[in-house]
Amino acid sequence: MCEDVIIGILSRLPAKTLFRFKSVCKSWRTLIEKPSFVQEHLERLQRGEGNTRPNNIVFLDYNNDSRLYSLDIESSLSLSCDEVEVELTEKVRNCNDLRFSLLTPYFLGSCNGLLCIKVSYKRICLLNPCTRTYTNFEYKHPQNMLFSSFGFGYDAKIKDYKLVMITTRNNSNSASKIKVLTLGTDAWRNLSDVPYRVGLGPGKLINGALHWIDHETNQVICFNVEEEEFKVVSRPVYNAACVFVSVEVAELEGCLVVVCHHPSRKYRDVEVWVMKEYGLEDSWTKVFSIDPNTLPPLLIKNENTGVFRPNCSMTALCILKNNEGVVLLIDRDIVLYNLKSNMCRYIHRIAINFSSIVTYKGSLINLAEELAK
Repeated sequence: MCEDVIIGILSRLPAKTLFRFKSVCKSWRTLIEKPSFVQEHLERLQRGEGNTRPNNIVFLDYNNDSRLYSLDIESSLSLSCDEVEVELTEKVRNCNDLRFSLLTPYFLGSCNGLLCIKVSYKRICLLNPCTRTYTNFEYKHPQNMLFSSFGFGYDAKIKDYKLVMITTRNNSNSASKIKVLTLGTDAWRNLSDVPYRVGLGPGKLINGALHWIDHETNQVICFNVEEEEFKVVSRPVYNAACVFVSVEVAELEGCLVVVCHHPSRKYRDVEVWVMKEYGLEDSWTKVFSIDPNTLPPLLIKNENTGVFRPNCSMTALCILKNNEGVVLLIDRDIVLYNLKSNMCRYIHRIAINFSSIVTYKGSLINLAEELAK
């Protein structure tokens, strides 16, 4: 079989499988580690071709030396956990000199198979679980600033990764300060202040931009990774009579998603909106709304009121093949919402005490080689 045919077949396989295939023979190992093959596999991954389609979620177990665990969603709905054989190099400890509580590590984002993890009050780890490669870099929290939010993305123009840090005072009249780190330079740069106040959650990477919710206005805010500029993205037209208590941004199949809910008896549904064509206001579509009465009893506050548990959080994780359903994380419970029957099915409760969760696309990127470029 000629090499082009072998490349065509192997480049469609998941990174985890290819990592095991490196031990088959020396020629396969050489091929799989070749930069041109790594790039071809990454491009197929970004286009969602073959079996490279992301089906995994990854979460951090902060009670067990900050180990990473993964869940393969589609291959096994029983969702048994597989421990990723990579541990962070430093166990996160409680620090008495923190200006704000940071007791556990958490994800800052995922891009091209790389996981960005905040592991201490001054250190961030960039990790590829498939290639077992990682790097660490430090950051300094600006003085007199209270809240920090991060975003991680790729700048295709300069072919390098960037991390953005947004810090805000606990004052509604104050602007947010912006710092950007380019991986290849290993140096933080200051950008102009912005009048937005985003929450602590990491930015969601869609269409080359990082997205947050401005919690003062519930507007969708985005940061273009290449141009390093902020702007407001049009938001869905919600029910005018309903003021949502929780609005979050998410990413599903490369599309911008807004998840919102209000726990009142009259307007208690969770709504999930998708921007079908990025940047077009008219393309916002309400994909579905979930009535808590359709959820298993353990997911709601009680069967009489039929409302969600107090301060319940919901995250849309992924869409199954053929658009059969959406996998949701409700607090620690994984639920499959059937788009045809409009019913929810309880799948699995994450038993460990995880601090953070992110969807993951496995790649062959070797960070040691990436940093050497």
